[in-house]
Amino acid sequence: MNKKAVNACILVVAIFASLLCAEVAVRIFFPQPYDNFFSFSSQEWPAGFNDWFQNARPRPKISFTLIPGTTTKFSVSNRVNNYGCLDINRKIEKNTNTFRVLVLGDSVTTEGYPPYPYLLEELLNKEGSYVYEVWNCAFPTYNTFQEKEFFKNKGLTFMPDMVLIGFCLNDFDPGYIALKQNGNTYLWQTSDNLWLQINPIMFEHSHLYRFIISRIITYKANAILAKKIVKHKPEKYYRNLSKLEYDMVYNSLEEIKNYAAEKGIPLFIIIFPYLKDISSYSPHDRDSYSAIVEIATKLNIPYLELIPYFEKNGEWFDFRYRERSWDDIHMNNKGHRLITEAILTFLLQSGLKDKNNF
Repeated sequence: MNKKAVNACILVVAIFASLLCAEVAVRIFFPQPYDNFFSFSSQEWPAGFNDWFQNARPRPKISFTLIPGTTTKFSVSNRVNNYGCLDINRKIEKNTNTFRVLVLGDSVTTEGYPPYPYLLEELLNKEGSYVYEVWNCAFPTYNTFQEKEFFKNKGLTFMPDMVLIGFCLNDFDPGYIALKQNGNTYLWQTSDNLWLQINPIMFEHSHLYRFIISRIITYKANAILAKKIVKHKPEKYYRNLSKLEYDMVYNSLEEIKNYAAEKGIPLFIIIFPYLKDISSYSPHDRDSYSAIVEIATKLNIPYLELIPYFEKNGEWFDFRYRERSWDDIHMNNKGHRLITEAILTFLLQSGLKDKNNF
């Protein structure tokens, strides 16, 4: 074997060894679990939603919302309703004595047995003033930008009399693929069908590959989003919350408010805490909490903070799923019932009993 061939072999072995070491290092220090990469989008949803949760990981043809009739653990009826939402079947037509509440949010609002929108509808109808409908139009993994897109394109067609936004602190996360389509910018979660154009085998099996690709896509997403979003000046400096995150939430909530105001629809924000003592929040989480309160105040959107209700009614772990004690985001039935009562009190104090009060 000549010298060039030997050097080439050494180079190949060195590259392979370096990649192997990098793969091991990422797995140890920056793990990138495959199941952390969801297949949901603000504009389009995969038809195989339920199959994905059964680990089939399909790459089906996609449509605007969930496919009506799809079976899913997130729906109260275990079926996606006739409008592609995780709710019971509904009719858009309504009588003059119907009061319709539209709820936007993410999996905190959809995951529960039953979740708080369903419980809220039950309690409201005991008031007797109207026939109350609480439409659950939340989707797992959505952030505020995606909720705004849904509300603008579809939620308004449901003719709501009120809009509630279930705000989770991770809604500040803008780490999505950004795609332009028909002149609009849409944010995609980082494992949609686009990954098939990269390398599905590498993406499924290599933490290093997922780490590199997700960083590249996040950079591109942020670059596109930064050009689209109007910049705002926070009242305080948030060391651990990026300006892009702040502006994304501010602009999205402002647009939702403006769309609602054009139709005379009152808007409220429900601020969900993480299910742990606030002293154990990460610096980013603490900044996120301060920022959403500041943004809601600046936009003059009424909001409900739920931390005091949880603190008065038990230990934080009491509201977590027993089988998922590590999950400090999603609530069990006790948590959903607690916040339902808090939301009802909040809305009644805001004049819910009479449409004319708004």
